[in-house]
Amino acid sequence: MMSSTKTFTYSSVALVFGGHSPIALACALELARKQNVILFTRKIDDELKKLVSCAEGRVKLVEIDLSTKCIGSNLIDEVYGSGGEVNSVVFLQRYKPVGEECFQEHALVELWSIEDIIKQISFQKSAGIKVNILVSSSPASVKVLADQGSSYHVVKAGQEALVRFLAAKHYCDGIYLNSIRIGSVVLKDRAAKYWASIPNVVKGLKGFSPSGSLQTSEDVGKAFAQLAINGLGGANGQVITLDDGFELRDGIQMAKIAFEHGSQHG
Repeated sequence: MMSSTKTFTYSSVALVFGGHSPIALACALELARKQNVILFTRKIDDELKKLVSCAEGRVKLVEIDLSTKCIGSNLIDEVYGSGGEVNSVVFLQRYKPVGEECFQEHALVELWSIEDIIKQISFQKSAGIKVNILVSSSPASVKVLADQGSSYHVVKAGQEALVRFLAAKHYCDGIYLNSIRIGSVVLKDRAAKYWASIPNVVKGLKGFSPSGSLQTSEDVGKAFAQLAINGLGGANGQVITLDDGFELRDGIQMAKIAFEHGSQHG
C-alpha cells in the first residue's frame, strides 16, 4: 500500500473504498468534517490529491488493489496496528477490468474483499466499539439494467445477499451492516456535458421524480456519510434505496405516462 500523507493520525477512523468515484470522494470529504478518513483508491494522482486537499489533512489516500487476494485483511491489520479504531466503513468500489473482463476478479473486488475486510474488523476491533458499515448496491440486484452485463447483475445480487449473511454473522460483534441501493440516474460533474445536451430528458425525469429533482453524486456521497456516522438505529442487514423516489412508482405506468406525454407534443 502507498500513502500520500505522513502526518495523518488515526484515533477513530472511517474507511472509504472507491477512490476517484465522485460519490466516494463526496462521502470521504463529508466524513472528514467529523473525523479522520482513509480513502482507498487504485491509483493516487495529483488530481485526487488536489480534490482532498480541502480536508486539511483529515483524508489519507492509500493505494490498494482489491483484486489481490487477502489484501483486505492485511490493510485492516495495518490500520489497527497503527493505533486506529475503525468506527465506520463505506464500500463504493467498482470493478474496472484491465483488458478482458474476468468474473473472478469482479467477485474479488466487489464481494470477497468486503467479506475479508469485515471479518478482520470483527477480529481486530475493541470490545464495545460499534462499527457502521455500508455497501453500495444497484437496482441490478433485483431488476435488469439495459446498459449492464450479466456479471454485473450477478455480483450486485450477490452483494445484497452477502450483506444479509454477514450482518447476521457479525451482529453480536457490534457490527451493523446495511446496503444502500443507488438509483440508476445520478448527475455527476464528469458527465455534465452529456446531461446539458439533453435538457428535455432531464426536465422530463425531474417531472416524473417523486422528489421533483435528480440526485447528484455529492447528494449521494453526503447521504452515505450521514448514515455511516449516525447509523440506522440498530437496523442490520437491510437495503435502503436512494433514487429520488422512482422505485415508489410503477414502472409500466410511468412508461405509459411518458408515451402519452410524448404523443401530446408531436
